[in-house]
Amino acid sequence: PTHTHTFSAPTAEEQRAAAKARTKGAVETADKPDHSGNGAAAAAAAAAAAAAAAAATGGQKKIGDMKPSHAVLKKTGAAARRHIIALLPQGPLGVADVETSATHHYDYLPTDEPWSRFVVRTPRETPAHGLATDVALWRERQEGWGWQSAWAAVRLANRLEEMLADPAELDGWLDAWIDSLGAERQSMLDGREWISGEQRQIGYRRWRGTQQILTPISGHYRPMWRAALLQRVAEATEKGGPHVPIFQSPDESTEEARRTWNCGAVLSWADIPVSCSLALHLDIGESDDKNGKPARAPSNSSLINLASGGCRVVLNRAILRTPMDAAALGQLSSCNEWYGMSVVQHNVSYAVRPQWLHADLVAVDVLEHRLLPAALQRVAIASQEVHNSSSRSPLRVRLHDAAEAIAEFTYYMFNGALYTRGSAAIAILSHHAMYLSLLRSPEDGERGRLARHRLQALRCLPNWRAHTMPDVEATSSHTAQAYTSYVYWKSFDSASGDPREELLSCLERALVLDAESEERGRQDAHRLQKALRELKSSRPGVGT
Repeated sequence: PTHTHTFSAPTAEEQRAAAKARTKGAVETADKPDHSGNGAAAAAAAAAAAAAAAAATGGQKKIGDMKPSHAVLKKTGAAARRHIIALLPQGPLGVADVETSATHHYDYLPTDEPWSRFVVRTPRETPAHGLATDVALWRERQEGWGWQSAWAAVRLANRLEEMLADPAELDGWLDAWIDSLGAERQSMLDGREWISGEQRQIGYRRWRGTQQILTPISGHYRPMWRAALLQRVAEATEKGGPHVPIFQSPDESTEEARRTWNCGAVLSWADIPVSCSLALHLDIGESDDKNGKPARAPSNSSLINLASGGCRVVLNRAILRTPMDAAALGQLSSCNEWYGMSVVQHNVSYAVRPQWLHADLVAVDVLEHRLLPAALQRVAIASQEVHNSSSRSPLRVRLHDAAEAIAEFTYYMFNGALYTRGSAAIAILSHHAMYLSLLRSPEDGERGRLARHRLQALRCLPNWRAHTMPDVEATSSHTAQAYTSYVYWKSFDSASGDPREELLSCLERALVLDAESEERGRQDAHRLQKALRELKSSRPGVGT
């Protein structure tokens, strides 16, 4: 857990009273017959009707494309907002959890620094000392981290340029890329012997089935998840986004729609064009693989056979109804198991918090051997097209296609949690390095010159938007298509209000290395060297 507290376990009566007090509105919405369109029953009925309509039209229109009336959108949006706030209430929850709320540091992140592009701004605990001292210390640590990440992104961009030189010859490159990312993140610990234990596992790839990755939604995670989900609801009901309920079930059955609503389950998934019996590359769980044939998916796994053909793999599961509340409400059996993964109940620390269950090893296998290789190939093709002088498409369109391909790859990296620790930071590192790789070697082939140019070109990437976590933004989106279309570009800050236009315009200019950018690159390189020297001599705790 982000914060661990020692306290006596409440009695069963206290559990029941607390659960009912916190979730009264949500329970009533879920359990009562609904005549206003607000409840889960109405949502399930609407989903079933939409599915039937889609079937009647030969599947020509997706459910998300069928826009409900304004009145229905307004009611379902209001119900979803009430449900989210009931499950993720604002403020302290007694002795069990405290929500960080200090945001005074948000406005102190520079907007024109290469290092600031790696900084995520989330609420912090209210400082015991002065605000000025706290902000200075926060910036010092973030700047050290940012310069380290910037230099790593430049080195990775050089590596990626070599990998993507021929999109038709990418076999094995995904493994090399994932390993390179982990190694770069792990190298940031060099010389810091005071960092020990699990902290030293940053960048190690997951490989054992027992490595279940769970993040309690507590501390700064609670306001970040609440803000992201409220934003998803606004997109679906007010801003022209996909008309899919935030508590949508991946198998779209009416019964599952009610269960996901009652338990506050937010899931993400991806579809692959093969049957689930052939989906796995490795022998995970049950298998009748005797002669090197594709393994059979384990029973009760994260793989769902689609009626229309193909297989759906469940990636992330955020279960907002805590196990303690579910038990008090008699819902523990229905809120416990989620497509091959169970919520953790073995101690009070986990039982009193919502749980974010990251992708299991079945999903990781599908990601690493099907989804990510295809996404990497799309990045390679789009990257080559950017530099195709004979292309009929305008340069701005080609840059936009490359950005969309990078966003899709990043979505899968955020949803995969491929490493035992540090997966979100590594996904950001991959994202930034992919953009830098679009800038190619100058005519003289001088690598140092290109590295300096890429370093200063990090300014093309906007800062991450304050009060968001990029991985939460991605995993609160059901699919990669929903993320790239409605969420990705809203994850960034923008002075003009249009981060897409700012990024693409800047990249278009950066494709040509001019004297001004070359001088800025030299200055940034000197500042980078100074920052790294200071970081090596810093005391424990600074820049970690």
